[in-house]
Amino acid sequence: MLNPRVCSVMELLPLVCLWVLTWSGGISADPNGPLIRKIIVAEENAIVLNCSTSFGASINEGNTFKWMKDGSKTVYDTGTENRNQDQEFKGRVFPFTDKLQSGNASIVINKTKVADSGNYTCDFPQEDPSRRSKIELTVHCTTLKDRTEENIPGTCPTPAIRTLNINDPGHVECKVVDASPKPEVEVRDSTGTRVPAKEEKVSENGNYYIVLTAVVTMEGYYHCVVKQSEICHQIKSPETYASPHGTCPTPVIRHVKSNDGVHVECKVVDASPKPEVEVRDSSGTRVPAKEEKVSENGNYYIVLTANVPKEDNYHCVVKQSEICHQIKSPETYASPHGTCPTPVIRHVKSNDGVDLECKVVDASPKPEVEVRDSSGTRVPDKEEKVSENGNDYIVLTAVVTMEDYYHCVVEQSEICHQIKSPETYASPHDSTLKISANGGLLVFLVLFLLLLDLQ
Repeated sequence: MLNPRVCSVMELLPLVCLWVLTWSGGISADPNGPLIRKIIVAEENAIVLNCSTSFGASINEGNTFKWMKDGSKTVYDTGTENRNQDQEFKGRVFPFTDKLQSGNASIVINKTKVADSGNYTCDFPQEDPSRRSKIELTVHCTTLKDRTEENIPGTCPTPAIRTLNINDPGHVECKVVDASPKPEVEVRDSTGTRVPAKEEKVSENGNYYIVLTAVVTMEGYYHCVVKQSEICHQIKSPETYASPHGTCPTPVIRHVKSNDGVHVECKVVDASPKPEVEVRDSSGTRVPAKEEKVSENGNYYIVLTANVPKEDNYHCVVKQSEICHQIKSPETYASPHGTCPTPVIRHVKSNDGVDLECKVVDASPKPEVEVRDSSGTRVPDKEEKVSENGNDYIVLTAVVTMEDYYHCVVEQSEICHQIKSPETYASPHDSTLKISANGGLLVFLVLFLLLLDLQ
């Protein structure tokens, strides 16, 4: 048993450490060196690794010691003032400083990890090389948890999950790569219930590669769970949606522009049976389709395009009547006229002061752009740059004449559309110049006061 005084002299160990230290095992002989002591400890506990000089010689600058793990990792080194300590031991390993004078080179490892398991050697470089301690430490894990950050060799990374359709829909595939020891792999639903596996393929090339397939019996979200009990590692995949019917997921909607106007495009992927796809306006009225592209590879992939008849919010509606499933997309705003979106305003510095820059993009018909102050008064333009590629892109610059809040106003009279930017604060005075002037005045005052003192 450890001497209770060992813990009392260590400020960084609680007084109760005597009771949490786990010391068990035996001693084995190494024909080429000292005896090897075997120690077992439960993770998260503290453990003491014993070592001492010959005949209790004092440990000082001329008699240093070094602890190494597996021959390559520095655990503690008094010879380099511990500058070379391996990162994984920083803040967790301490010597018994008040015992160094009596030749005690033991160390304590706090909050042990499974990765701490290994062979530890204590050396005294100034003494006979055979004068050393060897310890075989085994840290037993106590709970299953994600240990990918603990640098344990063979720890399984996050598994990949996807939905499959093998002849008929409703399969989930879980893929595990580069794991050792061999893991247990399961597919679970959103309640945590295990889904019976249909097939498991295992290959081994040093580490294990596993592909598990499970049959989905109900519509819901599924994930993979991987366990490596020998190293207390458990990790799960993100969730994926699956259905025994090949239920269509949420469709994607966007508005696109072409030579013949503005269109709404609705995209449906991975659906079976084949769905009906429509574009509807905010009132729920169906918009006639311009084009529909369909491809099939077990499931259906559909892209539906419809012309935009008016300025409104639109969404896609997907129906699979055979399985009583209907789903719709979020709404998107679209206009047949190329209505200008919210303009962007910012203040920039130029050679002749401070300018306000108003930027308008993707507008048709061509808009009128103005900069106005907080009272609504128009600020005279300095410059306007216009480029056109189907729609107009305009950058308007105006000179700031007074300290105020400014905003851009954009009008498209042909389609009765007006929109303005948020306000921005601007001043005709360069703040850098103001600071410089104040600084110069301060210097002048200081010099003036110094001259008065000299007189």
